[in-house]
Amino acid sequence: MAEDDPAIVIYGCKIAARLLVTQGSSYTAKFASKTGGFWIMAHRLKHWWDIPTIWPICFCMLFGRDVAEIDFERTFDFASLIDIFGKSSVAYPDALHVITALLQHGLRDILKHQDHPDSPATDHVDKFPSISDMVDTRPRAKSMSLADELVSRSE
Repeated sequence: MAEDDPAIVIYGCKIAARLLVTQGSSYTAKFASKTGGFWIMAHRLKHWWDIPTIWPICFCMLFGRDVAEIDFERTFDFASLIDIFGKSSVAYPDALHVITALLQHGLRDILKHQDHPDSPATDHVDKFPSISDMVDTRPRAKSMSLADELVSRSE
């Protein structure tokens, strides 16, 4: 997870998430308490907050779902996430540290660059921009697939 290549980071996260979920709560408790695993993951993954593939992997850890059962070719939107995780309950609350770190770093990054000339917020100087206005102008990967993310980063 300390790599610079997003593919390696994603595959490492998938392996870690699958290991944590399939080995059960005793293994996850050791991972969380003895090694500080979730804190390390949070520190390493926060820089990858803008990769859509990372979010469902983190939600799999939180809700105890096996990443092997997730279709990463689906669109990355609210409806897909609700369809996948809507009836799940929190299985490993320590995974929330990772999700919180992703959210915090993403929010800081967006606020830091909001005065940039290419920022979508500069089009709306006189009014507060709505979320729908920003979503339409901000480039995003259309699916949770790592292949789509790698293509969009190379463009």
